[in-house]
Amino acid sequence: MSGQSLTPFERQRIAEILSAISAKDWPRFRSLSNEPFLNLSSMREQFHDSICKISDDLDYWEGATSISTGTDGTRLILLRLSGKTPEAPPIQLFLHSAPNRIGIWVFYEEYQA
Repeated sequence: MSGQSLTPFERQRIAEILSAISAKDWPRFRSLSNEPFLNLSSMREQFHDSICKISDDLDYWEGATSISTGTDGTRLILLRLSGKTPEAPPIQLFLHSAPNRIGIWVFYEEYQA
């Protein structure tokens, strides 16, 4: 996990986001971002596209998490969630974390060159 640990708040919010993803619940997913989406239509499209491609088993996400901390103390958290098949590219969930705030920035299939 890149040497850094998730805070209890981050861990709880990620669990809530993953629950909304599993339930395919766009309104709940949207409400879990403390930052407005830069492009609501694009994020809705990312959500609906990604939930069709993601594994049904979201219980083992922690091993695929990386965290980096910016000079301002905010953190970028990247979760790589398994696709439906072993050959499918992972789905990235990219979050921006500040004290008691989580912004969902990206939820989309990882680019494969």
